[in-house]
Amino acid sequence: YQELIEFYISNEIQLISQQIGKEKNNILNMYRMSPKLASLRSLPEEQQQKQMQFIYDTIAIKRLKATTPVLNMLNTKYVITNKAIAPVENTNKNGNCWFVEKLKPVGSANKEMLALKEIDLKKEAVVPSSQIKKSSWVKDSQDSIYMTSYGTNKISYSSVSKSALPAIFSEIYYPDGWNCYVDGKKVETFRANYVLRGAIIPAGKHKIEWKFEPQTFYTASTISLIGSILLFLGCGFVFGSSAKKRFSLKA
Repeated sequence: YQELIEFYISNEIQLISQQIGKEKNNILNMYRMSPKLASLRSLPEEQQQKQMQFIYDTIAIKRLKATTPVLNMLNTKYVITNKAIAPVENTNKNGNCWFVEKLKPVGSANKEMLALKEIDLKKEAVVPSSQIKKSSWVKDSQDSIYMTSYGTNKISYSSVSKSALPAIFSEIYYPDGWNCYVDGKKVETFRANYVLRGAIIPAGKHKIEWKFEPQTFYTASTISLIGSILLFLGCGFVFGSSAKKRFSLKA
């Protein structure tokens, strides 16, 4: 994720800042010419600058126009530029999940990272070549997939499609714990776009669930249970031996 920040996200944040700054300056210039600010122009220059700076800081930009494909695939919904005003909404975000028509296979992590800037991430995804067998699908305009519930250990989705399609989920890929189920049946998953999760969803209407089931947790739970049982048996043995000894002394 840190590599993604260094390669793309830092630049995209800079683009957002430039876009917002440009729009705010355009609005500010319109304010300068407004008759309502005629009294402001009569103030000393220093006071004018302070007032204009205050106006600039409080201008709220409602929509994000900058091109930010990586932030979009991470489903970045809002950008906060000033805590005192409303955040800027990113209307170009990809959403919690989406179907794609193509999977672009690459042979290394470096190529996977570089390929993110070469494709439309709303229609195509980059994947390791070792994880896929097919690279193109036919997507219908009516095909859809959306999140239905979000929890710490389980995330649920619903899908409808005329054919099998690869779905990209805007969640960080973690194979050592997160498993995907379609109508209760576990399916294979793959890493998409360097950090996200992907799975091939069959045609038709389906319930999709991602569950956090780390083997280490179950192993630790089993060991803990065995330890508790042994402790209980040990305490029982000590208590029984003590009671038997007291009974023998009384007899």
